[in-house]
Amino acid sequence: MINKDQLLLSYGSLFSGAGGFELGLNKLSWQCKWMNEINKYPRMVLQNKFPGIPVYDNIYDVRGKELSPVDVIVAGFPCQSFSQAGLKTGSGINLFNELTRVVSEMRKEYNKPNVVIWENVPGILSGQGWMSYIYSSWCKVGAMVQEHRILDAQFFGVPHRRRRVIGVVSFGLRAERAGEILVIPQGSTRHLKKSLQQKYKAAPSVSKSSSPIAFHLKQDPISSTVAPSMGVSSEGIGIYHQGKLRKATPVECERLMGWPDNHTLNGPNNETISNTQRYKMIGNGIVAPMVTWVGKQVGPFV
Repeated sequence: MINKDQLLLSYGSLFSGAGGFELGLNKLSWQCKWMNEINKYPRMVLQNKFPGIPVYDNIYDVRGKELSPVDVIVAGFPCQSFSQAGLKTGSGINLFNELTRVVSEMRKEYNKPNVVIWENVPGILSGQGWMSYIYSSWCKVGAMVQEHRILDAQFFGVPHRRRRVIGVVSFGLRAERAGEILVIPQGSTRHLKKSLQQKYKAAPSVSKSSSPIAFHLKQDPISSTVAPSMGVSSEGIGIYHQGKLRKATPVECERLMGWPDNHTLNGPNNETISNTQRYKMIGNGIVAPMVTWVGKQVGPFV
């Protein structure tokens, strides 16, 4: 007997980045019908790793009624304006509005999607009334149930402290079952050594001033958050490895995200993508095993 979370649910992806949601949900055999990404290098990765799936460009030009209808829409609307690095300006709310618009247009035309899964940084929970605005916006487009939780990547099989808000919006789920969706697991196994490259090209060293965000295999086997700025500054994840302090390589950062090795290395015509752009894509991404877990939780309710 096939569990419902293993059925061939269809989904579309907005603000897809380099495909973290896709990597996680494809583990469940969910079928991606379309993606959306405006930035050049993430688009190249999507076109390379998910050939044959349409990648729409500017969200402002996407029309929900013109997309293939799907059971679920996933969206990691840009988080920089809600993060500490972005000084919490909140300008990402404009892009959130585009998410609700696309969902509303599709539901008016097809009565789908049944569920929306969104992701952002914990900063969205503080100040400016952003969450109140988000909840009221979903109510205006017909949502019956909403739930959100802060999930930490380190509890989903990767040695990586990365806290993210996951929101689930349902247009049909019974309210009394909502609390079951995002029940956080008690813990899981994660091994930093499995993330390390034993053979790697020289990576930039991490300055002594960066040592507070460095980690040691024996003393603290879980890394801090992979940041998109790692490729353009001395800051970043430092690893005490083989007696030296060095910056984590792009492949190691991909492993910390639960992504395949060199997922971000090439475009559709085998173009090589620079490490600077790879760090940026990885740092802006979502941990794939966490997405898989969320998909398993949501699947039975779609």
